[in-house]
Amino acid sequence: MLWPAEIAALNTAQAAVLMSSNLGSLSAAQISSFSSTVLASLTATQIGAFNATQLAGFTPAVTASLNQTQLQALSDAELASLTTTFAASMGQTQVAALTATQLSQLQSTQIAALSVTGLSGLTASQIGSLSTTQIAAFTATELGL
Repeated sequence: MLWPAEIAALNTAQAAVLMSSNLGSLSAAQISSFSSTVLASLTATQIGAFNATQLAGFTPAVTASLNQTQLQALSDAELASLTTTFAASMGQTQVAALTATQLSQLQSTQIAALSVTGLSGLTASQIGSLSTTQIAAFTATELGL
């Protein structure tokens, strides 16, 4: 078993050879020990191996390091179970990377937690794909009121 301090010492080349099945068995504490650089280097397959509990352990810095391909690898169930902290940590590029199907999986609490910067990444098509419940979850700040 790798301890968090040992995981923090991994470089991108070492992380690249980690099997998805191995990543799927890491604890939230172990996952939060990955550096932003290492996490950003993981493939979509590797990111897709994380379950909802593991994703909940992502720090805001780790969440902010995820790229479009990695975010699109998340399953509907994983997206639906993301914490509001995870949602609030998503930036403009990350929110823009979500597909209409993925956006439809977000709960109203997750929509309300998105930052104004994150929401500015939504396209007209993405906004059109949101349900009335999701639209109703926008806060006054998100709406610019």
